[in-house]
Amino acid sequence: MTTIDFLKWSYYNRTMELTKLIEKVEDLKEKHNSVTRALSKLNEFYNKGEITEKQFKILKGDYEKEINFLSKELDELLNSVREQTEEFGNQLKNLNVDYNKIKINILIGEIPPDKGKAELAQIAKQMALTQHSYDQYKSIIEAQTEEDFEVIKKMSPPASVKVENVTPVQDLLHQEEELRNKRFNGKAELYLKPLEGLYNRLEKIKDFLTVSITELESQKNALEEEAGKLVIKIRMGGSEEQSARNNLMEVIKKVKDYDELLAKISKIIDEINSRLGVKESVLIGAQEDASKIGQIEEINLEEASRILEELEKQGLEVINTDTTEIIKSEKEEEELVGEEKQITEPSAPKIIKASERKKRSPVAPILVISLLIVIGVLFAVYRNFYFVPEQRAQVIFPCYMGNPAHNYNVKALIIPQPPRIEWSRKIGGSPVQPAINKGIIYIGTQAGTLYAIDSSGNALWSVPLNGSILHTPVIVDDKIIVGTLDGFLYILNTSGQIILTESLGGGIASPPIAYGEIIYIPVFQEGIYAYNINQDRIEWKFATEGMVKNIPVIDESNLYIADLSGKIYILNRSDGMEVASFKTSGPIESYPVLYEGNIYYANSTGEIGCYDTRKRTLLWSFNLMEPVSGSPAIQDSFVIYTTAFGRIFCHNYRSGIRLWDFNTQNLIFSTPVIIDSFVFITTTTSVGDFGELYCLNLQNGSLNWVLPIPGVLETAPVFWDNRLFLVARDGTFYAMSF
Repeated sequence: MTTIDFLKWSYYNRTMELTKLIEKVEDLKEKHNSVTRALSKLNEFYNKGEITEKQFKILKGDYEKEINFLSKELDELLNSVREQTEEFGNQLKNLNVDYNKIKINILIGEIPPDKGKAELAQIAKQMALTQHSYDQYKSIIEAQTEEDFEVIKKMSPPASVKVENVTPVQDLLHQEEELRNKRFNGKAELYLKPLEGLYNRLEKIKDFLTVSITELESQKNALEEEAGKLVIKIRMGGSEEQSARNNLMEVIKKVKDYDELLAKISKIIDEINSRLGVKESVLIGAQEDASKIGQIEEINLEEASRILEELEKQGLEVINTDTTEIIKSEKEEEELVGEEKQITEPSAPKIIKASERKKRSPVAPILVISLLIVIGVLFAVYRNFYFVPEQRAQVIFPCYMGNPAHNYNVKALIIPQPPRIEWSRKIGGSPVQPAINKGIIYIGTQAGTLYAIDSSGNALWSVPLNGSILHTPVIVDDKIIVGTLDGFLYILNTSGQIILTESLGGGIASPPIAYGEIIYIPVFQEGIYAYNINQDRIEWKFATEGMVKNIPVIDESNLYIADLSGKIYILNRSDGMEVASFKTSGPIESYPVLYEGNIYYANSTGEIGCYDTRKRTLLWSFNLMEPVSGSPAIQDSFVIYTTAFGRIFCHNYRSGIRLWDFNTQNLIFSTPVIIDSFVFITTTTSVGDFGELYCLNLQNGSLNWVLPIPGVLETAPVFWDNRLFLVARDGTFYAMSF
């Protein structure tokens, strides 16, 4: 199962599906056990003579019939679970093959290490999520007691995954050559341990590549067998001949690719063997005079230590490690190589005893530092008074759906009668949450197209983008900001022209947010990026423990972001440094809301809460016992939460006391919207055949009206000028008027 699949089918859909499956299996097993116990009790009654033979036979027949029915239904259900488990197992095998292919291509130099590392990280995450699903479904088959099923319900995917740092073999061989030269140039003891580590690593790579050859040859043989079958079809002719010819061409190309890859691997193994062949002579070579070891200059000791440390670091690394750290590591490696070159040149400093070093006068360095300070001050004065930087327009911070009530600042009074459908349009694709600005609705689709539609239903323009759009567009200063699952950030003007495109390398599954000239972008696999729109550069990155499907929220000095590990981070907005954090009981996919200095949040276990960002304390929290499906909506003293299983809860925003609740008995995937004294929620029937739009009274939760909509509703309604706009999963766009 790919990352796209995991994102496309939301976490709540998966949670509900698994929860229902667990409950059904648990219910069937409990019924089966109950009827079996009843039959056993019936036998006791009959043996004691408490019931007649006729009664016994009639009841026994009924019980056995019920047991057979339950057994058959349970077997069918468990067989479907086994099939799904097997599918996840096959997906894990395929992902492992893909992972090893990328690793091989990095080792033989076909893929650059940076690009390869990103691809390995992507596959590793897919493997972790697939493994999580596999473990859940396998546990359902084995579960017997109520406690077993509770454990399955609480299982969660890993917050972080580790991936190998793979270095091309040629780079390692180059390191070996340099270290070997140093080893035989009077510094033997310093480079002995790094060489041992390097040879051990080459041994492991050789073993991996040798095993890989066997696996690749097996895959190649399977392709050759497939080619033979296709040749037979071609000779037989008929309707399948042309299709067989096309398939044969593809298979032949794949076989050729395998041959080339196997040849390259064999060549690399031969090169490794040639180096390992001289391993003993290199490590055992002439020993350096031990009396000189303590007299070697400090720079050489540091150099050898850093080489060894670098070799040890090239093992496993957490995927969500900040990219800036990786860049820093690469720079250190470059500096290290530079230092090594200096030491090997003839001008390298000779060995000097500590007692022979001369003391240097501090006067010259002091004069140089003073001169630099004076020059710096003069430049600052010049820059302040004479240099005028180019003035650029700045973007302004928007709140998700306009404000904490999620109503795009609509002030119009909505009358308490249901609206009528004014018009509907088909836009195609599977649309996501719309955004509205000055009467224009902007909608992205999972097919990767961004639409602009006016309030009369006319399509003003549409722009295809690179990758699926999974979040509501962000509108700031007449600019539309949108990210795609393929990791591209786009900024467009209101005419649909792309002003800027930036590739971030990680999927963007939730809305960015802007403040001043900085756009804060949640990157699904990595964390949060701060991108300077005027300078066209990334100011800082912060790697979260878990993956991110959340919109950041900000105040005057801090930024707040939640992740799927259940953690909420407080970061310094200017430099991205972590100020504080707090952990909740489960993954957070629902967008938190900042209101009067407090963060209102909800997670997939049903926990809701209010966190004081100034005092760094949790003011209140409760568990609704159901996954929360949308962002909390807040107006006046009311905060509204909706659960995936169709319940709506209203709490006092200060105390957390529940004021009212309402059960739609449907499914809810969207965020509630508050306008004046009304709460609007879109729902979908449990069988997924049509949607319903609910309107409740904000004060007491009473139902004003409910309106059926001929389409599955997964996004919140959008209001503008006494009109209500909805999009259904099938791409139908509805406009309703009151």
